[in-house]
Amino acid sequence: MEDKNEEKFSDDPIENLRIENELLRLKLDAQYGENFKMETDGSLPPEVEHMFLNQVLNFEEQMKNQVEIRLQDKLDIKDQPLSAELSDEEVTERLQHIESVMKANNLFLDRIYGPYPDREIYDFITLELFDRKTAATSMFNGPFDFDLSDTSDPLKDDDDVHDSFDHFTNIEDSQIDDAAQEEEDDESEDYNDDSEHPQLQNINGWHFIYEEFRPNHQEDIKSLCNELLESYQQRETGKFDFRLGDEVITPAKDAIPKEAVVARLQAFFDSFTSFEDFEYSIMDTRFQEEGKFMIGHCMGDIKFSGVMENGERLSFEEPFGFYFDHDGYAWQVFSMVLPGFNS
Repeated sequence: MEDKNEEKFSDDPIENLRIENELLRLKLDAQYGENFKMETDGSLPPEVEHMFLNQVLNFEEQMKNQVEIRLQDKLDIKDQPLSAELSDEEVTERLQHIESVMKANNLFLDRIYGPYPDREIYDFITLELFDRKTAATSMFNGPFDFDLSDTSDPLKDDDDVHDSFDHFTNIEDSQIDDAAQEEEDDESEDYNDDSEHPQLQNINGWHFIYEEFRPNHQEDIKSLCNELLESYQQRETGKFDFRLGDEVITPAKDAIPKEAVVARLQAFFDSFTSFEDFEYSIMDTRFQEEGKFMIGHCMGDIKFSGVMENGERLSFEEPFGFYFDHDGYAWQVFSMVLPGFNS
């Protein structure tokens, strides 16, 4: 595996690879800066890391030299009629054809939420996505390919390393096989999955996310609300620490730092060994937009029993509410009503 012309930094082949890997990381960081950040805790076998870094370097160099063309030209699809000129059946038929051509080119339009009307997706693809620039030649014909068959491998006698290689390869193959099987099973199904968070249809290829172009703020708020309440049920503050703004307004109209909010919730959680019979219902989610400024809320009812260490149970049945503002990138909580935080 080692090239005779390559500089040798150490007589120890493992240490030599580690040095080469560090130089590769420095090279990638120098050439691509913020676009490349890789940290390692040293648990990855140096030969796997070496092959991975070389794959990344080759990929970046190919991407740098890519010629870009319009997506519609890449797919070689002629101009499509406006949806207003088509029946519902014609829209669905044309949309299915377009997405099958995209799939053949390893291009996918994923929907996080939905289902969305076929007419809406058809309009988005034909009037907006088709005009986006993409690489003229496909860079995504398959996963990274690690060749572990080289008999000149200086580490070939290291069983632990090769066991790690085999494990890594099996994971990749398994994921690919599973994805291929899912695609085959779902071939006749509408791609517009109506599950809350549908799985990607293919782990390879280039995936456009519909909501990145046309955000679904209503569903984003609902999803965040569920995320926070599920974290609350588990008596964990991590999601709150991540989703809260720098200051949070209490029901008493006081603004307190995020750290104090998290500490208050943690103290409440620590008062119990578990939350049982936990139920909540979301009654209302909405948002309003004025220029670039957006606010939203999620409100409902929450009910559960807090079990104390001595076995005593305290029952809670109260309204809850999360109030969000949008910082231009994501929603964050600026006020809330929730047991353990209200007082």
